[in-house]
Amino acid sequence: MKRYIVFIFSIILACSSVFAATSGKNPDVVAKHVRTFIKKGNEAYHSGQYDVAETYYKDALQEDPNSALAQFNLALALLRQQTAGNSAADTLRNMSKNYFQNVTGQKSDLSLVEKAYYNLGNIAFDEKDYATSIEMYKEVLRRNPDNIKARQNLRVAQIKLKDQQNGQDKNDQNQDQKDNNQNNQDQNKDQKQNQQDQQNQQNKDKEDKQKQGQPNQPKQSPEKPKDKNENGGSAGRQEISKENADKILKAAAKQEEQTRKKVEKSQKEQSTGRRIIGNPW
Repeated sequence: MKRYIVFIFSIILACSSVFAATSGKNPDVVAKHVRTFIKKGNEAYHSGQYDVAETYYKDALQEDPNSALAQFNLALALLRQQTAGNSAADTLRNMSKNYFQNVTGQKSDLSLVEKAYYNLGNIAFDEKDYATSIEMYKEVLRRNPDNIKARQNLRVAQIKLKDQQNGQDKNDQNQDQKDNNQNNQDQNKDQKQNQQDQQNQQNKDKEDKQKQGQPNQPKQSPEKPKDKNENGGSAGRQEISKENADKILKAAAKQEEQTRKKVEKSQKEQSTGRRIIGNPW
């Protein structure tokens, strides 16, 4: 019995040795290396060396590809390089979004998940993708209803989305109006050309008759299209009374004042609430 137990124990030790040799990584050693790389990355980040910080965070991910902390900090370092005016700004921003998105799938650190959603919302807002930013801020509030900045940004994004949609509708209406005007101009042009062609044909017929010995007919000038403004420039136009004009002007001034206040409020909320969380952990 003792020999059997010793034999089993020997097999377990052998398997453990084989596993250690195969994996080549001790979990405690890996965790220590990750902490060291992240610490060095944070030091470089705070000194403004975002590219150096990026290297250290990537080294941490080489040790542990699932480290949510290394991914979050790497996303920040990439984002800071993008805001610093790097020529590859679009690439850096997309990479940072991918790393933030990876963090949102983590379940071990809900605080990091909340911050990742918040930053994704800010990035979408800067890209004028207000619909996406709204969804990201809502994800933040689902996890932390007391996040005041996310709630403020959500309101601003909703206003921006509404203005964007109204602006698109207005552009569509303006384009339709331009198309209608162009069609009317083309129709008027065709009508004038037809009238001119008819008049030319009548003149030709008269000349042919004269050449054939027909009595001369008194010449007539081509009939001009009647102008609506021929009699003093006001035919067919309804004048606006002074009272109605004043009402229209007052209504326009009131609308302009409301729009100005909305824009000022929106700018104030943006300046206080929409910030990238810039400190790595």
